[in-house]
Amino acid sequence: MPMKKKSCTIDGVYYESMSAATKVLGMGVPGIKRRLRSSNFPGYVSKHYTKIKRKKPTAPKSCTINGVTYPSLTAAATQLKMKAATLSNRLRSFDYPDYICADLPKVEKPIKYNYVVNGKKYRAMQEIADLEGVTREWIRQKLNSPRHPGYQRLQKNSQQED
Repeated sequence: MPMKKKSCTIDGVYYESMSAATKVLGMGVPGIKRRLRSSNFPGYVSKHYTKIKRKKPTAPKSCTINGVTYPSLTAAATQLKMKAATLSNRLRSFDYPDYICADLPKVEKPIKYNYVVNGKKYRAMQEIADLEGVTREWIRQKLNSPRHPGYQRLQKNSQQED
């Protein structure tokens, strides 16, 4: 059974089907469907698709990395051959002082302590084990034992135990 042709009007030009529009515009059907549904493309109209309110795209954020200014985070990530998320994390981190973006302020990362032994906080069981000269297993047993009230977990770490 042949598929029903879904007509559309794009920037004032009528197309009898999305397939016909793809040939003229040089984009794929999924891209045209997305634009027909998006409120960000008022020139893309079809009676077959209702508009969904979308956020307006934000202006690109320029950044300076190692003295080189890039017009956007995407351009910087492409030039530096790294993921945009990695670049964004570096721009927010104090560990990378040469990564600067006025729109992304540096944020202090809090230290997460998981254990308390006799009033002193530790991040990992291995830290405690190294100080006491025992294995992590020995520390784990002390943490689980009511005989050692000075050994406490601050939060339950269900995914892994150091």
